[in-house]
Amino acid sequence: MSCNTARTLENTYKHGVYDHSRCKVCHNKASREWTKANPHARALIARRNKLLKKYGVTLTAYETILQAQQGCCKLCRSTQDRRPLNVDHCHTTGRIRGLLCDKCNLAIGLLGDRLDVVHRIVGYLDESAVS
Repeated sequence: MSCNTARTLENTYKHGVYDHSRCKVCHNKASREWTKANPHARALIARRNKLLKKYGVTLTAYETILQAQQGCCKLCRSTQDRRPLNVDHCHTTGRIRGLLCDKCNLAIGLLGDRLDVVHRIVGYLDESAVS
């Protein structure tokens, strides 16, 4: 697919990953068509890029962690079918702690990683537990 437009530095992409044989308009059109025809591949690429950019984790590393956790949330051991488990990490060090379901990830986020609050919650639940 080409419109036979003369290629200049202004109307073509300059990076190695782009096809210099097409103008930006033709490249973008071909990209949109590919995305529409390959939604699953596009979703996988987006997932891979997000994991790498946000957490520094490859898709392979994510799958390794998931397999080590037997496909379950590290805390509550439940599975999450509608979307992948969340990457839980220390906001101070960036270290990956594990993969969590939405509920556990939200709970830790709402607690702000505060162990003192977690200990008070445990005590509260122990007090009110029916024996």
